[in-house]
Amino acid sequence: MAVDPHKIDLGGLRLSALGGTFAGSAYLQELDQYKLQGSLSHFDIETAMRALGQAPLGYDGIVSGPVQAEGSVKNSSAIVARAGLAIAPGPRGVPVSGGSTWTTTVARTPWCWNRLTWRCAHARRPFRALGQQIQVKLVSSDLRDSSRWRPT
Repeated sequence: MAVDPHKIDLGGLRLSALGGTFAGSAYLQELDQYKLQGSLSHFDIETAMRALGQAPLGYDGIVSGPVQAEGSVKNSSAIVARAGLAIAPGPRGVPVSGGSTWTTTVARTPWCWNRLTWRCAHARRPFRALGQQIQVKLVSSDLRDSSRWRPT
């Protein structure tokens, strides 16, 4: 950690939660402007869903990838966030893989994926956000597999 009258800098930041880790850096400048960047590793979908009080999805995957957020403490609508996350099959349940890339500016749009692809044994589900709409396309070769996914 480095601190001076204008900046608090946290380099080599490492946090563990929900079975995964975040490694990266963060800083706060003039007690207003901040930036957080790093990489998520080994976040288990089922563990995260349970921690958030959500019902299990029945799918199992591990989420990893780079993330970044920057903004102003004084203006919470000035947040810009970016991520490029990959989903690898997990050890239990129906294994899934895929990925998500998104960039959002909170002042202009709600949090939303620009692109998300979710794959399991027989199905592929690409999602794409356009402004405040989300397009969903489902392709499956086994409807038993696809029946486990239900939009909410």
